[in-house]
Amino acid sequence: MYQRISLFFVCIFLTINALAQELGNSPYSKIGLGDLNTPTMSHQEGIGGTGASYMFPFLINHTNSALLSRLSKTRNTIFEAGTVAKLKELKEGDNTQRDFSGNLRYLAIAVPVSSRMGGVFGVAPYTSVNYQNTFVQPVFNSDFLADVTYRGSGGITSLYAATGYEFTSNLRADTLKHRFALGLKVNYLFGAVVDESISKLRTGTNQAGLDYEVAQRRRTSYSDFTFEPSLVYSYKLKNEKRFNVGVVYALGNNLNARRYVAIERRINDLEQNNFNDTIVRNERGRVYLPSRVTFGVSLEKEYKWAVMADVSYQNWVNFRGVQESDTLGRSLIISVGGQFIPNFNTIQRGFWRRTLFQAGFQYVRTPYLVRNNIINEFSARLGMCIPLTKQGSFSMINLALVAGRRGTTQNNLIRENYLRIHLGATINDRWFIKPKFN
Repeated sequence: MYQRISLFFVCIFLTINALAQELGNSPYSKIGLGDLNTPTMSHQEGIGGTGASYMFPFLINHTNSALLSRLSKTRNTIFEAGTVAKLKELKEGDNTQRDFSGNLRYLAIAVPVSSRMGGVFGVAPYTSVNYQNTFVQPVFNSDFLADVTYRGSGGITSLYAATGYEFTSNLRADTLKHRFALGLKVNYLFGAVVDESISKLRTGTNQAGLDYEVAQRRRTSYSDFTFEPSLVYSYKLKNEKRFNVGVVYALGNNLNARRYVAIERRINDLEQNNFNDTIVRNERGRVYLPSRVTFGVSLEKEYKWAVMADVSYQNWVNFRGVQESDTLGRSLIISVGGQFIPNFNTIQRGFWRRTLFQAGFQYVRTPYLVRNNIINEFSARLGMCIPLTKQGSFSMINLALVAGRRGTTQNNLIRENYLRIHLGATINDRWFIKPKFN
């Protein structure tokens, strides 16, 4: 058992490094803190990214920590890891760019703490930044042209721990008419974003010593804690059905930030010809992270089917960055999904009988306001959670396909068409078993 725990923390360290990798050019990630990653796992992507009120007993819920109290029902330790691959097309007017990228997305481990409590520890991206835009402009008061490039990379990572506690009796909990649980998730946010503005002079000659490049490099580091209390209520209906309600409230906070700014002059890409002048070194500041509320409802027949819907709201109007204030608005996420299992408890051959088939849809009104235009995003989703072995084992391979569009080509804006493939693995096992001897 201790070897498994040690291996998990080694994986956490490797995952933190892997999360820093880029996931394709995303021009809108230049705004604010970057692209905001929704707190979902691979098996949640297939049901529209929902999870505020519903949790399948043998999978980890990343959205509502109160649902972790259900882990005591299976008494299993659950290990989950997820990856994502993305094919993206960017379109602006007559210009089109395509790229493909992939990355490790999250790592988590959940354990039953007691007969009423469960907990989880993991790491996942909170925001991501990756953009690069290049254009040509004339140099003032001269006959030269310059290639101007704006690019950025990095993001914020969340290292988190969460727990859920059920206040109603967990003895034969399925027979209870009312069930109520509270949860708390603690995030430690850390990471850095690097923004560069690069101007390269076109001299019109290939002679050495005449290829000049000037860059302003800004690096902003973030670190602080955030807290997300949550609750879930479940009411038993007739015919083994349940109606669930869940609420998650992410408290707002002022993140600690440090800024570094330098001017670099490069000649012919030779290090000995480079010049670096630091303008700002470790300037302290605060970045306001607004609160977020998520509300969800679901109707389920356990181990058979479930339908669910979530709404999430966050007000970024008062957002202030370290250097300047970006124009941000109110974000809204509406997620709808459904799940069906032919016969999860069957002993017949054929793993398709125990496969979770999923479908969903998500609408996002992003907080980005570009020239007074709201940037919207739509996506349709399909998913499958495939059991690895015969009945009695609850380890699964989780697949989800997401096709979506963000932005528009109107008003000289950029539209992103994308196709994402999420692949995750869930391993259920009994780690904490008290030895017994006859």
